[in-house]
Amino acid sequence: MNPKLTIYLLLTITLFTLACKKVPKGVQTKVYGYVTDTAKNKRIGGAKIAILGCKIHPFSGGEICSDQVATTSAGSDGNFQLNFTSNGKYSAYELQLLQTDDYKSAYEYFSYPLNAGKDNQIIVKATEFNTLKFHLKIDKTTADSLTVVINFKRQKLLAKPLDTILEFKIEPGQDNYIRFVAHYPGYKTRGTYKKIKFGTDPIVNHEQLIPNTDDLPYN
Repeated sequence: MNPKLTIYLLLTITLFTLACKKVPKGVQTKVYGYVTDTAKNKRIGGAKIAILGCKIHPFSGGEICSDQVATTSAGSDGNFQLNFTSNGKYSAYELQLLQTDDYKSAYEYFSYPLNAGKDNQIIVKATEFNTLKFHLKIDKTTADSLTVVINFKRQKLLAKPLDTILEFKIEPGQDNYIRFVAHYPGYKTRGTYKKIKFGTDPIVNHEQLIPNTDDLPYN
């Protein structure tokens, strides 16, 4: 037999075998633990937890965990418990913290593999966002509209003299990208761009004073 054909057949059989390897239907699994922000030494109440079912990709042999099969929320003390029963469709299961506007998974702890049919104690490590109070003061403008963008969150404002405080959620101790944009006719924009690392206080303040948006550099 052609050596290349032999290798191809062996690879195909191996991948097919892996794809067929599944947790039997009816296996009961218990998952319990708590959600904590280790940097703040604080448990996060109300955090949302999901159990994902994993499948073996028939060609690459890699494991893909994307099907949400069960969810729960942590109590006010950050503790959670969840029981689920396998349906025979998945090769494995994992736990994942569902990101909200208040928290996200810590960088190195995106998901947690589970042992099907066992009791799994999981300490879910998360990062709780802080609140940025952004004081924006504009004395003059002839722009059509205004936008403030902090990281990936944006707020649109009416183009007029302003003295207001906007609130954004930010990740503590990390670089934050702050962009102010004044929109003019003809798709022209003027604005500012800053990169600032704030502290770890739960509430931080930042002020931007703009005498006249018409004097800002074009973007």
